[in-house]
Amino acid sequence: PAGNAYYAGDFTGRSKIGDQFLNSDGQNDAVFVKFKPGGEIEWARNYGGDGDDLAHSLYADSNGALFACGTFQGTAKFGNFTLVSAGMRDVFVVRLDASGYPTWAFRAGGPGDDDALALVADGNGSVYLGGSIMQTADFGSYRLTAKGSKDGFLLSLDYDGNVKWVGSLLSTGQAELRDLVLDSLSRPVVAGDFTDLLELRGTGPANDGSEV
Repeated sequence: PAGNAYYAGDFTGRSKIGDQFLNSDGQNDAVFVKFKPGGEIEWARNYGGDGDDLAHSLYADSNGALFACGTFQGTAKFGNFTLVSAGMRDVFVVRLDASGYPTWAFRAGGPGDDDALALVADGNGSVYLGGSIMQTADFGSYRLTAKGSKDGFLLSLDYDGNVKWVGSLLSTGQAELRDLVLDSLSRPVVAGDFTDLLELRGTGPANDGSEV
């Protein structure tokens, strides 16, 4: 609403963004940049660790609250918060303050490659996150199990980083959510892709009695 623009991405080694020089901690680091309305860079922040850490989405809600997501490997630091992956790549979500520093950091995932590709926030306490999981993945107290080699997920967090619910798109092949927007009633609308058969299920008891 203030006319600022934001960038989320990654870099390796040493990078100059505006007047700042940034150095990655290991391989790729996640980087977030704020641009003023005229295009001048106000700040640039990088976070990560010894693995491959990638930022895929950053979103400012109607009040200017900032949230970002992506994927990380191994141990990654986001300001004062340290996340440790459960296997290969795990999902991260952070809330950033007005200066680009995390006020909390959240992880989700399991032994396979899990990724967060899209994020929106509704300005009323709900953050929505979409991506993909492999094998099994924990989202707070919930656990999703992939039906094929890769399944899509839609996660809702509150503004303090607590899990509200998570649902899955189960495919006998591969599925993932790649983009998210909000409709006129602030409900999440998702887009992505899949192969073979696709099944939509949530976090309640499934027809076969299992929890998904």
